[in-house]
Amino acid sequence: MGFILARDMLVLFSGFLGVLLAAYLLNHPGDNRRASQLLASFLLLQAFAQVVSVVLYHHLLFMGMETAVRALFYLECLLLLLEGLLLYAYCQALLLNHSLSFGHWCKHLGVGLGLVGFCVAIFTQTDILAYFNPAADSRPWEVGLTYSLLHLLRVYYGWLCLKLVTRYQQRAQDLLSNPNSKNTSWLFTLIKGSFAYRLGWFFFNLYFTAAAFYNWHMPDYSWFVGGGMILLDLTWLGVHIGLLYFGFKYSGRFLSLEPSIAEKGARIVTVDPVVISKLEAIMLTEKPYTNPDLKLDDLAAMIAEPGRELSSVINLHYNTNFCEFINRHRILLAKEMLLAKGRASVLDIAHEVGFNSKSAFNRAFKAVTGLTPLKFKNQNI
Repeated sequence: MGFILARDMLVLFSGFLGVLLAAYLLNHPGDNRRASQLLASFLLLQAFAQVVSVVLYHHLLFMGMETAVRALFYLECLLLLLEGLLLYAYCQALLLNHSLSFGHWCKHLGVGLGLVGFCVAIFTQTDILAYFNPAADSRPWEVGLTYSLLHLLRVYYGWLCLKLVTRYQQRAQDLLSNPNSKNTSWLFTLIKGSFAYRLGWFFFNLYFTAAAFYNWHMPDYSWFVGGGMILLDLTWLGVHIGLLYFGFKYSGRFLSLEPSIAEKGARIVTVDPVVISKLEAIMLTEKPYTNPDLKLDDLAAMIAEPGRELSSVINLHYNTNFCEFINRHRILLAKEMLLAKGRASVLDIAHEVGFNSKSAFNRAFKAVTGLTPLKFKNQNI
């Protein structure tokens, strides 16, 4: 009884944190209002789902309220479907400034609603009560298999979110000279945590399904089931706290990188020597790379060429992305300054050549030279 109460308190507390963040985001949406609204909706729905889970599995299931149990079970299935879709829609809006169309919403919802409708049509109250009662003599494994498929949908949406974050990080390297890796690393960690949580519940439900199929005596494995559930709940609590921090510090001013219409066209496969000449001349004379906020479009405007053309030149001729191309020039200048300015600090030089942090400068410098700036300076005194 004490274990169940402790777990209930943990689950409800994580839901409470979600409500707090949702309220904050709705009142302080930042520049990307749509993304903030979707994240708030996701967290509110999660909080509601947590309450449904606690009431359903720890209270109503053992109180003989069969109609309420069946209704809440189908409600939970619907919430599982919606929370995965909302998280995916949030990542689309945050990272690419792109909203899912009505057709996409219908297509995504159709699969999940069909699965929920199948449950409603096939499974009786007795089936559901028997499956979720660990002490039952016979538990219908078909309920568990269908329930596992719903959790698999959540895993699928988590995987789609991971793909979006990876795509964003790649685009940031192509478009920005100083990608804010702290922003994306925070989001990537949270999405991976959410994905792990969903995957954990999917495997747990497969285990429950196997237990029903092979008629395992579930109370014999209560330590394993209880411990696993606590671990999953702690993971979700960590994700909620992370989303709270991310929402307060980063989400409202997150830079979306939506592909332009020109970028969506056919890829350029040839390199114009004129563009190369103009690019090298501007890098030598004006040193635009010393601007920490330099973007691909800014440099393209300086040489009066389309951004897509410049991106192709950098990718094909220099065999690198925009960020690494700019960093190479920054490191060359930094090496000269480290040798010439004996008393200048590493941080001052980092800022002067265009880096926005000492850590970013150290990483880039070591990637090019194999040494940290301080070691390079000491070796050449």
